[in-house]
Amino acid sequence: MNHKAGDAERALEKMSPFQLKEEEYSIWDRFVDQQKEGTIYHLSSWKGFLEETFPHIKGTLIAVRDMNSGDIVAGIPLYTVRSVLLGHRVVSTPFATLGGILGSSDREVGNLCATILEIGSRWGGGRLEIRGVRDLRKTEGFPLFPSKKFLHHYLELPDTTEELLSKFSRVVRRNLIKAEKAGVRVHDDNSAEILRKFSLMHQMERKRL
Repeated sequence: MNHKAGDAERALEKMSPFQLKEEEYSIWDRFVDQQKEGTIYHLSSWKGFLEETFPHIKGTLIAVRDMNSGDIVAGIPLYTVRSVLLGHRVVSTPFATLGGILGSSDREVGNLCATILEIGSRWGGGRLEIRGVRDLRKTEGFPLFPSKKFLHHYLELPDTTEELLSKFSRVVRRNLIKAEKAGVRVHDDNSAEILRKFSLMHQMERKRL
């Protein structure tokens, strides 16, 4: 038993963060989909959208992989933002309030935090913004401090569409009925295809604005 535990510890110690290659993006997207705190802002398609729309923003996906299984166990998208007015900095997802560290194990997240700090120092001249960290315990022991300039507002959604609709005002419900009569259809779905379509519409709207 002790021998096996020692092997597991050594395997964990060998895990080190690395930059994902483009051909590995599909693996990253599957990892994001499995994470409770994973969002569309973590996905590789959001990275592509930002880089296409804003030439001064370049992103990279940083991941920690299990040496035994090869699975991604922790990660974060990081972007270099180069601005004449605001200077250079590293941000974990520009134009979004979410997009922070993904991973559950303290060891995995610890390895990731050390790399994040190194990248922030090398790429952003020490200016580093990690957004959407809901559990500050993940960053304990590292010189990362919560900002008092910004606040996050989280909205917990009900489990069913019916519960969600019941919380809307009468005016909103009346407008929804009008929309349905006009041909708009509402689908309750969490499939990968629906997520892809929603992500595309969201990207187009953000780009328009």
